[in-house]
Amino acid sequence: MSGDIQLELWLNTYKATALSSVLEKQGTSIERLLQETLIDLYEELVPQEAQRMIQARIDAEQAVQRAEQEAARRYTAFRIVENGTESFFQMDGKGSMLNVGRFLRQYLKEEQGPALAAFQAAFARLEPITAKQYEQLAALRAEDPRKVSGMFELDLDRQVVSAVDAVGGWRNYSMRDVSVAAYYAYRKNHISQEQRESRFLDQLAGRELTSARAAVNTRGGKKKGGQSLMSEAITEINKDTFWALIAQAKEQCGQDLDAYAQWLEDRLMEMSPEQALNFDNIVHGYRDLAYKYGLWSAASTMCDGCTDDGFIDFRGWLIAQGREVYMSALKDPDSLADIPVYDNCYFESLGYVGDLTYAKLTGRDSYHNFDRNAYQALVDELGKDIVYGEGIDYPYTWSETAAYLPRLCAKYMAPEELAWLIENHNETWNVTSPDIQEARATAQKSKKIKKGRGDAR
Repeated sequence: MSGDIQLELWLNTYKATALSSVLEKQGTSIERLLQETLIDLYEELVPQEAQRMIQARIDAEQAVQRAEQEAARRYTAFRIVENGTESFFQMDGKGSMLNVGRFLRQYLKEEQGPALAAFQAAFARLEPITAKQYEQLAALRAEDPRKVSGMFELDLDRQVVSAVDAVGGWRNYSMRDVSVAAYYAYRKNHISQEQRESRFLDQLAGRELTSARAAVNTRGGKKKGGQSLMSEAITEINKDTFWALIAQAKEQCGQDLDAYAQWLEDRLMEMSPEQALNFDNIVHGYRDLAYKYGLWSAASTMCDGCTDDGFIDFRGWLIAQGREVYMSALKDPDSLADIPVYDNCYFESLGYVGDLTYAKLTGRDSYHNFDRNAYQALVDELGKDIVYGEGIDYPYTWSETAAYLPRLCAKYMAPEELAWLIENHNETWNVTSPDIQEARATAQKSKKIKKGRGDAR
């Protein structure tokens, strides 16, 4: 305790051990007994008036210390809305939007049950507070932003994250955007926390929800040459109407992937559960058919690296570009050099649209009726339209990627960066993986890879 001093006493080890054994049986210890004895001596020998003066001095010093601690204390406040129920929390210390994003990334990916319980488990120092206390912290934040360093609201019902900015105004973002930004911030291992924060904020820049951006027009459509793709009503989903629906969504929503996913869900809600299930299976089918190492190399080049999860989301983004872009990329991944990059080339939520719609229509998830044989037959049928480019199954090193994807490398990598990777980190794959070993033993390299760069087949 502050203001206390430590007294040192000496006793032979054997004697101390014996005494401790006796006192333990009596439910006490040497330290506790000596402490009590010192207090008794103090109260017996020190005059009462002196004790009162000393206690007053101790109380005054402790009050100053508590005031200093309180002045130095920083708070973060949270409001969570789930299934129409509000919960409020405070936490000592500075909370950041990046921490919230990292939680959302993990939660949305793993579907850990009720979000409130998962949130409390992720933020161990949370303390429940009342709505009134939350309002008091909000008022204190307005007076002293240093005291309440962060205020965050997670509305699970609306899928919106809100945070108070430096001047006290609220900024709103979709949970998907915050999750994707957190993913981008943690995609590289060997960077500082400051760099992660910077990457996170860069990815959120321009993604703030406004009334125009949050609202998705689900009726009508953009006119193009006097015609609208929306005039072609789609009532069932097969491989042809799937691509027509994707084209309509792209025409309607452009590069706004939140609006894109919502628009698709709204269209599927107007159809039967069977059509939502068809959509889900076709998305996953085309995503599986695009699992090619050559395309993965393209994703790594375009996205400054691409993890396993990242490649899943990249393939969703590729599907969202439409049939022509998708088919061209599988024939020649280097053709993606002609396609604008946005949202880091990740569209995670496309893989959830069909399942979520099916669940809303039936109360069950799509796996309830999953037929693996029927799904494989669908994948086989979808695959009949795909012409894979030579060499797309091979996992390339960076030196080989430079030859395989010359346009993408020239567009997204500085020459010195590529040269450094070739010299210092040429191997891009886990060579202990049986899948990589099998692919390198059996797959054909592209004819673009000259013999000087490896054993071309």
